[in-house]
Amino acid sequence: MGLEVEATALLTDNLMLRANVGYLDSEYEKFQADTDFDGITDINLSGRDVNRAPEFQWGLDFIYRHGLGTGEMVYNLNANYEDEAVFVYSNVGEAFDGVTDDRTLLNFSVTFTAADDRYFVRAFGQNLTDEEYRIGELPVANLWTMSYYGAPRTFGIEGGVKFKR
Repeated sequence: MGLEVEATALLTDNLMLRANVGYLDSEYEKFQADTDFDGITDINLSGRDVNRAPEFQWGLDFIYRHGLGTGEMVYNLNANYEDEAVFVYSNVGEAFDGVTDDRTLLNFSVTFTAADDRYFVRAFGQNLTDEEYRIGELPVANLWTMSYYGAPRTFGIEGGVKFKR
């Protein structure tokens, strides 16, 4: 069970605020498996959290727009949080379960879009605080755990063109 709330507010003619928050209370009521078919339960996750289901998440966007020449400029400051969660359960024991880290990411972008919406150019920065965080872990043959990490601080420029018939 859970709850998700989203809201959008136009604070001024040019400034918009978008916010969302989510809460998820999920666990396996009964989860047992006989993986080698010998009649004995090998895996019992009953009462444990559902994997890849963080308990809390939230996001906040400040979006400011204004005209520029024949187009529009849009500035977006975004912060988002995701709680830690079990990524995958280990056969060895709870201490070896793969997890994702909780994280708060801060992102920013500036976009120019032509008045006829035919093209855009965007400069962006993601993970501005350069937070290091796991986005997944997998136990490998009960020998070690392989971890996957989210992207470090990243800057870039991108663009797009719409071809009309």
